[in-house]
Amino acid sequence: MFGWFGSPKEYAVDYCGKKALYTHAKDSYRAGEKVTVYYYMVDPELDYDFYINGEKITHFIDEENGLKINFTMPKYDIKLQVRGHKKENL
Repeated sequence: MFGWFGSPKEYAVDYCGKKALYTHAKDSYRAGEKVTVYYYMVDPELDYDFYINGEKITHFIDEENGLKINFTMPKYDIKLQVRGHKKENL
């Protein structure tokens, strides 16, 4: 008979030294966990891109909380990066 031996493994999130700029950010999550964090230090003159391990991910604007980032935690440690760049004039 198989039993449950301990808690599911958690994997680390490296915020590249900017964890304080996110709300609801934890150091680690369980594999498969649905994660939502908010980047709240938004400069209105910049556009932002977010990357997990170098792969660009989608984010959403949340008027109350900032930029909303959703992802499912994989079975390995990740690096969440933010890059701000000047908005292009249209």
